[in-house]
Order: sequence, then C-alpha cells, then structure tokens
Amino acid sequence: MQDFTQIGNQPNDDFHNIEAAKTLDTVFNEWQSGKQVVEWTVIPPADPQELANREKMLKMSMFSSPILLVGGCVLAAAFADLGTTMSIILIAIGIGLAVCELMFLFPYMIKMARKNLINAITIKIDRNKKLATITRQQQNKKVKYGQQGVLPAFRLPETNRSQYADKRAALQQQITAETGFLFEE
Repeated sequence: MQDFTQIGNQPNDDFHNIEAAKTLDTVFNEWQSGKQVVEWTVIPPADPQELANREKMLKMSMFSSPILLVGGCVLAAAFADLGTTMSIILIAIGIGLAVCELMFLFPYMIKMARKNLINAITIKIDRNKKLATITRQQQNKKVKYGQQGVLPAFRLPETNRSQYADKRAALQQQITAETGFLFEE
C-alpha cells in the first residue's frame, strides 16, 4: 500500500526534468518535420517565496477545512431532529470525510502547488499564418513574424544537460531565424 502521507514531501525535480526533456524533444521533432502549428508549454522555475506562501496557505486550509466540516456535522446533528443514531452517523461521516481530506487531498494539492503550473506559459506558432500566440495566466498576446516578440527560453533538464543544451540552442536558433523572435533566459 502506498504511503500517501509522504506525497507532499517528495521532490519535484523529476517532474521538471521530465517535462523539460519531453518538451524539447517534441518541439524539436515537430519543428524539424515542418509541422505547420507547433505548440508547447514552458513551466518557469517557481520563486521560493511564492512556493512558501502557497504551501503555507494550503497547510492552513488543511487544518481549518476538516475542523469546519466536522463542526458543521456536529451542529447539524445537534440542531436537527434526526435521532441519536442518525446524529452519530452524520458525525461519523463528517469525521470520515475530514480524515480522507487530510490523507489524500491535501498532500496531492501541496505537490501540485510545488509544480508551478499556475505560471505556465504556452506558446503556439502557426507557420501558415506567420503568427505566434503567447498565453500567460489566461492572457493571450498575438505577435506576427518579424515584430519584437520575446519567447521564454526552453528549460533544460538537470539530467543530460549538455545534450539538451545543444538541442535547445539549435532549436531556438531555427525558431529565431524563421520568426525573428528572441528568447529570454
């Protein structure tokens, strides 16, 4: 049986390494094959202070939410004319839901908060229309080829860094040569 209490404490370096490598490989292959619409997502590294604030808020909700849930069930059982057996069942359901929330939901939420998916940047280049769409936090910015467009650099995985650094440099040069967009580090 998996130990769900450790989910929130696992390092997320593997997530970023896997995503960075997969993104570079996919976009490189699609660009080389001449695909007309190429789309990818860059997940920037999270600011440590922002991560600490997110985890603090999640942990505060981790304690307040189950207390409110159980408290609501106790109040409902006390003020409703349900009978002793139904009141006990309602309180037991509230306690069961609170325990499930603590064991399964919150460790998963903490792990997801560490991945920095909130600040992901999606880039879509349409080679037919000669147009790039950059989406940051649900705001789209459309830039035509040759304009002053700046794209986020592809992230490098920590493993096989030199292999991917060469691939990233070649891909970014090809994209810049065709579109005129620069890459920010």
